[in-house]
This record gives sequence, structure tokens and C-alpha cells, in this order.
Amino acid sequence: MPRDEERRKRLQEMLSAATFAPDAAISVLDVGGGYGVVTEEALRAFPRARVVLQDYSRPMLDEAQRRLVQYADKVGYIRCDLRDPSWPDLVGGPFDLAVSAIAIHNLGELAAMAACYRGIARVLKPGALFLDYDLF
Repeated sequence: MPRDEERRKRLQEMLSAATFAPDAAISVLDVGGGYGVVTEEALRAFPRARVVLQDYSRPMLDEAQRRLVQYADKVGYIRCDLRDPSWPDLVGGPFDLAVSAIAIHNLGELAAMAACYRGIARVLKPGALFLDYDLF
């Protein structure tokens, strides 16, 4: 199976763990969303969702905007650094769902990753979900 197809299958499996109805109008945060493939799969799974895609890299956000042009009315883009303690204040929320894939481990240090997870918890609604496909 080609790499992109395999990754999409894993993301679809991850998103299938979300307990929302497919037609739910949920708010989603894509943490370290990069070029937008996780956001794209989230919008395929939940077509009425609104997504905030967060990433540190301007080139990645630019690529995500090109990839997700058909979803322009459903996606917002926030450039901020997950190492900055104020990042949760910049992304908005609260969110029904936070997702991330192959991103948080790039923070490198356990303390930075733990701080990121605490930041995610801060922007979630009570009872919200966080789905993370990452390397450990």
C-alpha cells in the first residue's frame, strides 16, 4: 500500500474512535497540522465540522491552505509555536475534538510534550476527545 494511502487509513481509524455522529457540527483543533492531511480526513469524517489547524511553519500552513481550498469556509489557520506557553490562548476554543498526527513528538523533550498535552486539555470542552497518532 502506498505510504499516503496507509497514513490516511490510520488517520481514518483514529477518527473512527470519535463518538460524534458523522453529521455533527463539531469544533476541531488540529495540533501541529502541517500540510493539512489530518484536517482533510477530519472534514471527510465530519463534513459539518469547523477546524482550526495550528502549526509553527508558515510553508506548511501555506501548503495546507492550498490542499484545503475546497474547505476554505470551514478551516482557520493559526501559526504559533507549541513551545510557547501562550499557544492555547491563540488557537481559540473550546473544542469538541483535538487531533494530532506525527507532530507532538517533534517537540523532543518530555517536559515540552507534557506541557503541550496540558495546553490541549485547556482548550477542550468538558468531555471532549483528544485523538493522537504519534511516535513514542
